[in-house]
Amino acid sequence: MMIPVMAQLSKETVAFTGEKTLLGRPLTGALEIMEAFDASISSSGAQTDAPVRVPLTVKGPLKAGKTEISGKHVFK
Repeated sequence: MMIPVMAQLSKETVAFTGEKTLLGRPLTGALEIMEAFDASISSSGAQTDAPVRVPLTVKGPLKAGKTEISGKHVFK
């Protein structure tokens, strides 16, 4: 929830870091959701086809719109 909020509030690129298990969790769907609102999100040093993971950067602002978020993602 903090990622889109910070994208909207900041005029600059915002960096998110983490520790322990957060570093290994993919943020499945985050790229598509942020792009739907004209914001950018990227993982530090990740491959372009890999899921977004922390540490990451986000840049907004978000544009108004609607999107659907599926609760059916499979986490491995």
